[in-house]
Amino acid sequence: MITKFFMKQGYGILASGIQNSDRLESLEIVYIVVLLVAVAMVGHAFFKIKKSVKIQKGLETKIATLQEEIDNINSERDILVGEYKSILDKYDATKKKKDKLHKLAYNDSLTDLPNRIALQEVIDSAFATVRKDEKFILMHIDLDNFKIVNDTLGHTFGDELILDVSHRIKEAIDENDTLARYGSDEFLIFSQNIADIGEYEEKVKKIKKVFSYPFVLSQKEFFITMSIGLVVAPDEAKNTQALMMNADLAMFEAKSMGKNTYCYYSNEIGEKYSKKLEIQAEITKAIENEEFEVHYQPIVNINDNDTLGYEAFVRWNHPEKGLLYPQEFLEVANETGQIIEIGKFVFEDVFKQLKRWKESKITKPLVSVNLSKRQFFDNDLIVLLEYMMETYGISGDMLEIEIKEKTVTEDIEKSSEIASKLNELGIKLVIDNFGANCSTIGVLKVLPISKIKIDRSYLESAMFEECDRVTIASLISIAESHRIACVVEGVEYGEQIDFLKTVNCENVQGYLFGKPELKIKKISA
Repeated sequence: MITKFFMKQGYGILASGIQNSDRLESLEIVYIVVLLVAVAMVGHAFFKIKKSVKIQKGLETKIATLQEEIDNINSERDILVGEYKSILDKYDATKKKKDKLHKLAYNDSLTDLPNRIALQEVIDSAFATVRKDEKFILMHIDLDNFKIVNDTLGHTFGDELILDVSHRIKEAIDENDTLARYGSDEFLIFSQNIADIGEYEEKVKKIKKVFSYPFVLSQKEFFITMSIGLVVAPDEAKNTQALMMNADLAMFEAKSMGKNTYCYYSNEIGEKYSKKLEIQAEITKAIENEEFEVHYQPIVNINDNDTLGYEAFVRWNHPEKGLLYPQEFLEVANETGQIIEIGKFVFEDVFKQLKRWKESKITKPLVSVNLSKRQFFDNDLIVLLEYMMETYGISGDMLEIEIKEKTVTEDIEKSSEIASKLNELGIKLVIDNFGANCSTIGVLKVLPISKIKIDRSYLESAMFEECDRVTIASLISIAESHRIACVVEGVEYGEQIDFLKTVNCENVQGYLFGKPELKIKKISA
């Protein structure tokens, strides 16, 4: 019975202790002790039986009782061992599950690099233990135009590229640096104990150098560039949140500088983006409060002063600042995506105006709407136009979509696809700032363009520079040879009209014939 007592006591300790996985080693010892005690007791029982047989042959009943007790002990031992193994199996499964969850929480699934959460903990620790005069730097790397690669070649190809990129960055940094994946095409590098900022720039140059070699994936060779933002702490950031935010801003500034470069964070950059955030918040309110307006500027034939159509311009009737022009808010709206909502409002106003003309039997004028790159490449553009046309009963031949030549040249294939869909709706495509890029003639060959607008900068200097007068004449001639209409923008003086007549220009737009206005002057049917 003593043996059974010890067995039960050992199992009780084992069962209660297993609830705390930190005591696992102690539990294993308890288990072994329990088994040893059991074995010892069994052995003692056998010895006792043998002795009893020799001395007292008539004690068969007692032997049978002892044998039964031994069998019970063996049975309980087997049960204990089985239950102990079951507990260990459950513990192992739980531990593996916890390890897997920890890995998912702190590591990027594709690259196996630390993720943002893991890096934040490293930076938190650095700030908590920072010594006097100690500096550390956070580098934010963003791949330029990765989305185009990913969308064009597929996500599998994009994943392979990200893996290759992570390997190259690892080659360029020190062992003590912490490399983390921040987002789909973004990486962070945290470096501590920086003695010389100038020497650290050698690391930046080293990273850029490993990207100067082509990437070869699926037998395709191409180059990837990156924009890099850097922040020195604790000089330019006093905590983890500020450090990561400022690195983000410095990276955006590098992109705005033309990409494929790096930029250190400064107070000026912080103030600049703080202003942008303020404008962003105000734009949100302006959309909700319907503070935007559409103003229309006429496009005129200089031979008979006949109005051929209008270009729609968005204005912001700010409750405190008055009338704001596009250059004061459209850049921010484009960056944030708010331009899409503003664009919907502009189209709504334009289609209402076209409906009024249609109801008044005025069918001659067109309205041209200028779209940014983000608007033109928006996946919902065609759907939006189809909806507007159906809602207001307007045919596509009363609308023109105007985009800058630079937008087209950045993605000829996609631009051609969108232009074809617009053409199917009967909507005409106009190229603005024509002649500003070197790929002028090539654009005319690949897109169904109905009209070009010659950049106003040529006309501004044409009165003084012979080469610009020749350029305007050449561009008009190119349009004529392709049977494309031509409009010269920025006409403000009578002398400019006299010159344009000498080069066979008929259609113009500018302050000489009217500024963009909220209310359109009465036009004849």
